[in-house]
Amino acid sequence: MLVCWGSRAAAALPELRAALPEHPRAVPRSLAVVCPPERREATAELLSAAARSGPKDGRIAAAKPVRALRGRRPATHGDRRRARRRLAHLVERDLGVMTSGPGIGTNDERVRERAREAARLPGD
Repeated sequence: MLVCWGSRAAAALPELRAALPEHPRAVPRSLAVVCPPERREATAELLSAAARSGPKDGRIAAAKPVRALRGRRPATHGDRRRARRRLAHLVERDLGVMTSGPGIGTNDERVRERAREAARLPGD
């Protein structure tokens, strides 16, 4: 119901914060939706902490709204698929260099850097 009200339900923010540890899968979305603009960063910090160290069954639910609260476009399935394809291509190319010719095994740091580069999603 709070989700339908949006930021008009901002008065419920303290109660939602208090309920987060007890309802780690249900509360994060409501927190993000009812949060007024001036409280977005504080709410993003709360959810980031819950995503890192909260109850295991609620960590993903807590992590999902953080990007939107911080004004970044949420990653889509297509973004992740493109990033995985790019990563696979770059690592395959670099591993091909590493498995043949002189200097076999000398490009380890290059492969790690390519993997880090490919893993960055658009908007990061």
